Amino acid sequence: VRFITSANMLLTFFPSSFLPSGESNSAVSTEDLKECLKKQLEFWFSRENLSKDLYLISQMDRDQFIPIWTVVNMEEIKKLTTDPDVILEVLSSSPMVQIDEKGKKVSQVISVVL
Repeated sequence: VRFITSANMLLTFFPSSFLPSGESNSAVSTEDLKECLKKQLEFWFSRENLSKDLYLISQMDRDQFIPIWTVVNMEEIKKLTTDPDVILEVLSSSPMVQIDEKGKKVSQVISVVL
């Protein structure tokens, strides 16, 4: 399994060993693709990564949201899919991230302990 961060450090990418011989990511089931996207996106929006990922930090607005278009255009994501609806669906289904009211920006979920 190869892992990639937005800073091109090793972290998570769809493993070529997972794919049948000679097949590309386009031959992978939609559910497997979504699971791979979910793992990558949840890593990027994890507290551990966001505390040191200078690129994602630079893309944040004052409310710590990042435009979804920024995520869609990341090379690691484009290798998996260029369909923004699939990416938005995966982001929306994750309990680790939140989408703004307009569906244009994403942020990590901040847990508050009472």
